[in-house]
Amino acid sequence: MVVRFIKNAILPIKEFTLITERQHQSFLQEHNKKFYYELKDLSQTLLDHCDTLQASLESSTNLLFSIQSHKMNQVMKTLTVVSTIFIPLTFIAGIYGMNFENMPELGWQYGYYGVWGIIFIIFIGMLIFFKRKNWF
Repeated sequence: MVVRFIKNAILPIKEFTLITERQHQSFLQEHNKKFYYELKDLSQTLLDHCDTLQASLESSTNLLFSIQSHKMNQVMKTLTVVSTIFIPLTFIAGIYGMNFENMPELGWQYGYYGVWGIIFIIFIGMLIFFKRKNWF
């Protein structure tokens, strides 16, 4: 924003020097021409610096957005892993929370521990799977 303001302030000076040079104005005295040409060169140099600075600022802004996007992707990956691990466990808990009487494992002596064993095996299996995929 500030760079654009500075550039807009310098552009009329450059345009004035170009118009004056093309029209060979008589009010430009010979001993002042060196100052005129220095003003012309300085305005062009400043405009070039403004363009370079503006490109650098745009590049820095893009880098910042890229870093923020990368961090957001890491957070989303972590949330995906956690939800993927807990979805099947929630499904199993939901089935056994329905209070059906005709579930054969409810009558088994070690049915409760068997369900916990299955839940634990699924949990460890998914952790190993995601660890091998280098997701966390």
